[in-house]
Amino acid sequence: MMTKKRIVFLSLSVALMITLLSGAVFGQATQKSDVYRYLSIFSEVFDLVRNNYVDQVASDQLMEGAFSGVTDAIDEFSYYVAPNQMPAYKKFVDVEDNGLGLIVTKRFGYAYVVSPLDGSPAEKAGLDAGDFIEKIDGASTQNMAAWQIRTALNQQRPVKLHVLRGGETRREEITVKPGAFHPLTLASDTISGIAYVKIPYFEQGTAQQFRKVLEEVHARNARKLIVDLRGNAGGSVD
Repeated sequence: MMTKKRIVFLSLSVALMITLLSGAVFGQATQKSDVYRYLSIFSEVFDLVRNNYVDQVASDQLMEGAFSGVTDAIDEFSYYVAPNQMPAYKKFVDVEDNGLGLIVTKRFGYAYVVSPLDGSPAEKAGLDAGDFIEKIDGASTQNMAAWQIRTALNQQRPVKLHVLRGGETRREEITVKPGAFHPLTLASDTISGIAYVKIPYFEQGTAQQFRKVLEEVHARNARKLIVDLRGNAGGSVD
């Protein structure tokens, strides 16, 4: 025979299990309803554009635009690669400074200059952080994914850029010639008794340079250290 304590314990256990299961089922149902709600809105917008836009737009083109929009909403480093672009993407080599010393991403629909590397052809040509690149060799960057922009810049010949200065309306045409400018050296100094080191880029040899600078700092008996990473927007941290 079951004691009253066992009956109470089993009853509470069953009640707890039912509560947890019902909560999980309800949560899944809520998540599904949210997904269906968004899909319903998407379907409505899709039909409105397809049926009411001034020109006829292919459904495949609209879907690719929607997929790209989903990855754009995550962050500026995520992108969607369409199936017909996969062969080109597999050949893509993500060289961050692309021989021009130009670290780029995509913002507001265009190529955006995160930073030109110190002493690079891009810096010497006058490109600045915050510049927008509207065209590369006459091709609009508005229709390019971030990886396509980097591919277009990574050429073994001069590259012609149409640039819109950040915060301004004037446009410039700038030609940048690729050149050798690596390795980038660390800058070091002592300011008011504080050791100062600027690391412009992470690449092979940076760690050894930094270790040497630290030894010099110890030799000067400096008790405080500033490591300046401003403008350092690329390279291999490993």
